[in-house]
Amino acid sequence: MKGMILIFGLLGVMILLISGCTDYDTGPGGEIPGTEIPEGTATQTETYGGTKETLSENYKTDGIISEGEYSNHKTLSEGLFDLYWTASGDTFYAGITGKSTGWVAIGFEPSSNMKDADIILGGVKSDGAYIYDMYSTGNFGPHPPDTELQGINNINNYEGTEKSGETTIEFSRKLNTGDPFDKVIKPGSGQKIIWALADSDEPSFKHNIKKGTATI
Repeated sequence: MKGMILIFGLLGVMILLISGCTDYDTGPGGEIPGTEIPEGTATQTETYGGTKETLSENYKTDGIISEGEYSNHKTLSEGLFDLYWTASGDTFYAGITGKSTGWVAIGFEPSSNMKDADIILGGVKSDGAYIYDMYSTGNFGPHPPDTELQGINNINNYEGTEKSGETTIEFSRKLNTGDPFDKVIKPGSGQKIIWALADSDEPSFKHNIKKGTATI
């Protein structure tokens, strides 16, 4: 009798487990939404912060942002500044386009105004693209390169172009560099950023076109 009770109990547990595993809002053909691999992307996916992102096969650090090259896109100030990014594996891949013939910049997690922001600033001069890994030591600067603060330049690759009054830079760096002058980048977490544009290629020149804040 005890054996029969145990058998029926086990059957009941199995039925509950099976019904729980099938409680999904599935798409056509019974597929779970979000599991399909987007067209034009590599099949290898990485996980960061609970979000799967795939580095597109279209990705190339050439200073030109093509359709589908990045997983995410945010337009700021009515198209004055566009940020594109993909967080794949342990690396942050990004592209910035700004309506400027000077520098464009993005900063991560300032504590107040610009203070303590991890800043990446770049542009294009007559002899080619440039980029700086910087850190703001005050509310309104200065923001010297990390190397001047005994830190490290952690930009892996970069390139830029300037055309029709717009500057585009692309770069990559580790999400967590381990550098005390770099913030851990956490896309999808509501991380605060600051951004700015200037009509000069001098990195210490004030952002005289536009500046702002956003979250990614």
